[in-house]
Amino acid sequence: VKAQALRMAGLNWCWLPFALLFASPILQLRFVRETPAQWWWSFPAQIVASFVVDDVWFYAYHRYLHEHPKLYILYHKPHHVFTAPCAWTSHAVHPVEMLLQSIGTMAGPLLFAFSLPQLWIWMALRQLQGVLDHIGIDCPFDPLHYIPGVGGTVFHDDHHRVFTKNYASCFSVIDDLFGTRYHPEESELERVRGEKAAAASVL
Repeated sequence: VKAQALRMAGLNWCWLPFALLFASPILQLRFVRETPAQWWWSFPAQIVASFVVDDVWFYAYHRYLHEHPKLYILYHKPHHVFTAPCAWTSHAVHPVEMLLQSIGTMAGPLLFAFSLPQLWIWMALRQLQGVLDHIGIDCPFDPLHYIPGVGGTVFHDDHHRVFTKNYASCFSVIDDLFGTRYHPEESELERVRGEKAAAASVL
């Protein structure tokens, strides 16, 4: 399974740049080439809003895949053969899941009427965020790291270890809202309580 996941990652890293290149003529039909000056003032806020829109969608379909075993095995399990992921494995995803991810990625730009240059900036930032989520450490140069409510790399690493917690890709506050946030200290407390209960039952 791990070899299959690595092949998926390799294929996705190879074909995605070409897919974007060949999609350019189609994108130009929907996204204007020029960016009016006033658009740039609101662009940083729109980028953050696009991350929120994308992550709400990511949380929804991601949790759905985890909670339905057949779908999980078919479309998401290859990504989870890596309990300690690295940058390369950020793209170790099934084509169906890649399609699902793309819906969230394009939702913000369509909703906020990005220009073509703004779309490319957004795509680059979204790819960077996905890679940084899988490198194993919280990078100080990650711009999202300083936004309140962002989980970071360790947050997503915990998802790869625990599986049924931390479904959001970026904003840990989403998991807080739905009660799926992983709290290591609570898990340790539950373990200690379990050991004490087991010891008491022996006595």
